[in-house]
Amino acid sequence: MFSIFFFVSGFCSLLYQIVWLRLAMGYFGVIAPVLSVVLSVFMLGLGLGSWASGRWLDSPRARRFSPKSLLALYGILEGTAAIGGSLVPVLFKFFDGQLSGVSASPLYLAGSAVAIGLSLVIPCLALGATTPTALAYARASGQDITHGFSWLYLANLIGALCGATLTPYVLIEILGFHKTLACGLLLQSAVSIGALMISFKASSDSLNATEDMSAASKFPVSSSARAALLALFITGFVSMACEVLWTRIFTAVIGTTIYAFAGILTVYLVMYAVGVGLYRFFGKKTLFVVNACVFAGLPLALMLPLFLSDPHFNVSPYRLFASLAPFCLLLGWLTPGWVDRYCLGDPRRAGFAYGVNVLGCVLGPLAAGYWLLPLWGTKAALMGLAGLLSIGSFWAVRRHSTFWAAGLFLFGIIPTLAGGAFQSLEIPFTHKPVVVRRDYAATVISAGSGMDKFLCVNGVNLTVLTPLTKIMAHLPVIAHTGKPQTALTICFGMGTTFRSLLSWGLDTTAVELVPSVPQAFGYYFSDAADLVARPNAHIVIDDGRRFLKRTQQKYDIIALDPPPPVECAASGFLYSDEFYVEIKKHLAPQGVMQQWWPGGEVKILQSVARSFLHAFPYVRVYKGLGGRGFHFLGSETPLRPLQKSDWRQMPPKAYDDFTEWIDDRKTNTSLCWEAIIRNELAPQMLVDPHIPRLTDDRPFNEYFLLRRHKQRHGEYAYTL
Repeated sequence: MFSIFFFVSGFCSLLYQIVWLRLAMGYFGVIAPVLSVVLSVFMLGLGLGSWASGRWLDSPRARRFSPKSLLALYGILEGTAAIGGSLVPVLFKFFDGQLSGVSASPLYLAGSAVAIGLSLVIPCLALGATTPTALAYARASGQDITHGFSWLYLANLIGALCGATLTPYVLIEILGFHKTLACGLLLQSAVSIGALMISFKASSDSLNATEDMSAASKFPVSSSARAALLALFITGFVSMACEVLWTRIFTAVIGTTIYAFAGILTVYLVMYAVGVGLYRFFGKKTLFVVNACVFAGLPLALMLPLFLSDPHFNVSPYRLFASLAPFCLLLGWLTPGWVDRYCLGDPRRAGFAYGVNVLGCVLGPLAAGYWLLPLWGTKAALMGLAGLLSIGSFWAVRRHSTFWAAGLFLFGIIPTLAGGAFQSLEIPFTHKPVVVRRDYAATVISAGSGMDKFLCVNGVNLTVLTPLTKIMAHLPVIAHTGKPQTALTICFGMGTTFRSLLSWGLDTTAVELVPSVPQAFGYYFSDAADLVARPNAHIVIDDGRRFLKRTQQKYDIIALDPPPPVECAASGFLYSDEFYVEIKKHLAPQGVMQQWWPGGEVKILQSVARSFLHAFPYVRVYKGLGGRGFHFLGSETPLRPLQKSDWRQMPPKAYDDFTEWIDDRKTNTSLCWEAIIRNELAPQMLVDPHIPRLTDDRPFNEYFLLRRHKQRHGEYAYTL
């Protein structure tokens, strides 16, 4: 019975986590602090719920509860998690409204962290309390629960695996976020109702508390059990920190779509579940020395991503699986065994042990995002975590045998030191010169020389020096029917658009998500320092949508160049209906917005075009130079038609900027401008009424697996 309940509960917990995380990004910004807070609050709630319920269930009063009462309590907890989970979007929206007037970024970050915590705390606490409650029910029923945690853990893990797979790959694409969340509510409500119905029919007899002493209650905590607690904390810390590092390392291989990150989670959960299953069938009677050897093998397994991500080893498409599977398998074998060894089926000890593991899981991603990656980089971070595992294995074994402890420590530390000879795919090329910058959000690489310079963020080539990014600035200014004074550009990139807007003398603000990106401005332009020092130049480190919610400023020109690929979440948030509504609030009268479309699936383009035309009554569309991409111009007032002679009317500095990369200024500039005008398209040509608009709830760009599977190969390729 509880195996089914825990399977469904695990499914719903991962469904909630995926949906909550994506909704939080929409309300509070696509920034690292928001992501870290959601993950940390989720894990912290589970840990506190497990620990607090375990202590309470081990109290004399709770031990007198009948199995019927404990089963009813379990049903109430599942129902609380279901109702609380469904209310999270409502609370996000409420707190977003309360924070809309906060202009100071640090204060907003603190406020959004509190808002996320308050929104998630109830369902997470309830989910965390279910395991100790289930163990207490089994104990009160007279069942043998010495290894009960690992069985429930396996069922819960398999459910989580199904949730992590079906939610992003199937449910969200078909239903959207809110209906997917409703599915979780229905499933978990069914578990709650089922448990309550069974409890009403169950006997109210209970075992005498003095006679029903669990195995854990009869014995004090041994040194081996204390070592298990230390191991649980270390492995929880390392495993969650590694998820952050793996994402950074393998972005260059697997891409930035939601399915790429789902792939990491799927590999992790599949192999972890296999490890737990192997422990259930073979590991419960394994000698302590064998488990110690498995623990000592974790550092070697942890270093595999670094070894196999080296560009000299091309084992794709199996690189990701080969890198992560061994570590996850070993971790799945060890974790439930350590919990069983410590708690012996006792709910209080089970809750405490699980809470210790979750505490490590809470601290791991925070340490990786704010300390290890910015200061060390992926290679040194992995080596440091592997070293921590080696120290942990030594500490866990030393009470049994110093000789074995020393040998296992060396077994783990040797591959850790060897990792220094390998190169991570975080830096996927060897161009010279190259400048690497790291921060909590990304690894930013500036490379190349002359006109061959390019910008790479987290292993993805974002942009190069190209006239297209200049036209993103000049086109809306020329199309403006008045005399624009202020401008906003979202997504800084190399700074080309920012620089071009300044050439018109506009008071220009640039908003960039990654702190290290504007720091590379000087690498691409020798006059960057002088431009940044101007009183009309402002650079803000913030999420673009979050910045718009916090400011009351209106702009004559808004230029936008979403980061590629168009399938990533950061891009989708800048093409949605809700984003355009926010943009229109900040456009001054006669204001013009320029939206760049870099290329991609035709159906996504049609979805974006529908959203853009739905938002703006006056729209013009121009195909990019060389037939690449589209410039969308939108306004609440009529846009001025472009003329062949417009480029001659530019102010001298703007003219110099526009012609900077053109050899023959007079002839080639004329041809370039005429090519832009000649390639104007009727906006309705890009619209298919059967393709839905792109919204925050149904991000058509981000979730595409099913529709592409139904299409014949190549039909979704970019052709316009």
